[in-house]
Amino acid sequence: APRPDIARRRDLADARLAMSSPAICLARAPRSLVAAKRASSGSAPSNQPRVAAASRAAVPRSDGAASPPPAAETSSCFACPICAGAMIRRASSSSTGGGALACALGHSFDVAKDGHVNLMMVGRVSRATGDTAEMLAARRRFLNAGHYTDASNVANALIARALDDFFDRDTGGGEDDREESKTMAIQSDVALTPRRRRIAANKRRSRAARPAPAAPPPPLVVDFGCGEGWWLARAIDAAMDASPGGAGVAPGKMKKMKKIAFAALDASPAAARLAARILPPDVAEVAVADATGAAAPTPLADASVAVALSVFAPRRPSELVRVLGDRGVVVVASPGDDHLAELRERGTREAL
Repeated sequence: APRPDIARRRDLADARLAMSSPAICLARAPRSLVAAKRASSGSAPSNQPRVAAASRAAVPRSDGAASPPPAAETSSCFACPICAGAMIRRASSSSTGGGALACALGHSFDVAKDGHVNLMMVGRVSRATGDTAEMLAARRRFLNAGHYTDASNVANALIARALDDFFDRDTGGGEDDREESKTMAIQSDVALTPRRRRIAANKRRSRAARPAPAAPPPPLVVDFGCGEGWWLARAIDAAMDASPGGAGVAPGKMKKMKKIAFAALDASPAAARLAARILPPDVAEVAVADATGAAAPTPLADASVAVALSVFAPRRPSELVRVLGDRGVVVVASPGDDHLAELRERGTREAL
């Protein structure tokens, strides 16, 4: 008779073999058998690609509910801080705002609900930290009191002059001049013979049928070290104050001034949040970035800026030269020897 312990071990071995047999059989089964089992269970054959998650999401829902609309995409004035490539802004499909900035290589940066994006590279050594929330709140109270309104008006006038020069040399006289030249060409045809008039008319139609050249990007105004956004907000108001009943700007110029892009850079996340809340999101983009470009280049393409604004902020001339376009302008407001002299005198008297 077999020993009890040997019989017990034999029973345990048989149980293990019974538990492992289905997996072993499935692994060693012929490919046709595996395909047949998958077909019977509703799975795709091994030689067919699996449906990607994005493709599955595109299938209409069985409950009849509409699928979410695709996110809108617009060009961004910022360049990718990793590869320096152009980026597009993908708006969020939800009503809460947000979205993302992405480049062609797949680098993506989330856009906060208030509209700002953090493009500060993690791990890069930078001394730029920006102002704290308390400092920004105090500065906003000071600026809203109107102490620097006159200085802001001077800066806005310089920005407007630079934009006027940009539009004048970009359009070469505008649509009115083109219409006038067309009228003069038609009038000159009167002195031609019928055959020459037909030839001239055919040439004009041929030129009109040619595809129009790509429209240049709008002029970009960037506030380097924007702080809480007060200076750029006033610059935008001055540039966009082109309503027929507002500042009496001509309709032609009003159309031009609406084609301006604005951007704001600051190393302080708190400053970027405050600036994004007061700047119009349809014309201005806000990013957390080192505006000096000391640790890494600013997230702007070469020769992409028409007007650079720097108000009481550190700046790096070589970086401004890199991002400024042809005949670009830099508007700088820097403290002089008598800057806040009254405040310093008051502090000295109180200290004594």
